[in-house]
Amino acid sequence: MKRKLLIFALTLLALTVQTQGVEAQNARKAKHAKPEVVIDKVNYRITYSVKSVKDENYRDSAGNYRYEDDVMRLDIGNKVSRFYSYLIQQNDSVIAAKLDKGNYFPIPSMKYGSMAWVLYKNYPEGKTVVFESMFRDVYRMEETTRQPGWNIVADSSATIMGYSCQMARANFKGRTWTAWYTEDIPLDFGPWKLCGLPGLILRAYDDSRQYIFEGVGLQQLDGSADITYRKEYDKAETISAQEFTELKRKTSPIDQLTAAGIKISFDDVAIPTDDGGTERMEDAFRRRQPYNPIER
Repeated sequence: MKRKLLIFALTLLALTVQTQGVEAQNARKAKHAKPEVVIDKVNYRITYSVKSVKDENYRDSAGNYRYEDDVMRLDIGNKVSRFYSYLIQQNDSVIAAKLDKGNYFPIPSMKYGSMAWVLYKNYPEGKTVVFESMFRDVYRMEETTRQPGWNIVADSSATIMGYSCQMARANFKGRTWTAWYTEDIPLDFGPWKLCGLPGLILRAYDDSRQYIFEGVGLQQLDGSADITYRKEYDKAETISAQEFTELKRKTSPIDQLTAAGIKISFDDVAIPTDDGGTERMEDAFRRRQPYNPIER
């Protein structure tokens, strides 16, 4: 309960701060300025249900992980692919529409995605780029695209989304991954940076089951939708994935507010704790938050 309340408080404060005064005006201007550009057309769109563990120590009474959920999409074009949270995209659109009408309040019923990064493959050519935000700052993590060194498991089989699949395994980016792919869909793509098999990856998970991708939908769009790129990404600070992890782990919410020049008065507001007591919200905001990156 304490964790849920803290997440709600952090989300509420972040949204409230970003949707007041000048920030709200800037958001409306950005919307009218059409800050997204089309970089390719979507030929195939694969939807994945995603479970992730952000805090390895946050478990239920039986010792099982408490997962956070998301719905992610892999849009594949002629040259470029984009992997992103569909839930976050939906929420951004709703909030932008509300801001445009002068309504600055978040919607309590909205479900927020847990995977707050966007991945582009082959944009620029030969590169894989991940954009991830920390409060108001956007960071760019770019590398030469490379494939995992897969070992295909003989005599393995599973049926996923009605397709016959085979298993492959690889050590990649600090985790051991299991992937199930189907040669019935001859696309060498998959969720996140997983690729390079003789068919589309429909299921993937690491050995600790901290990240689980499960295909739930496939559409052949034949160029009827756009793959877009936000112009604000051009201003993102370029760092390595390891540097971003270190920054994330050492920065508390109050550090991020202070760095942005925002001063918040908590007025000794207290939130409930699991033991029936209370904790000062300011203390909670000064605490560093758990971070379990997909790439180690």
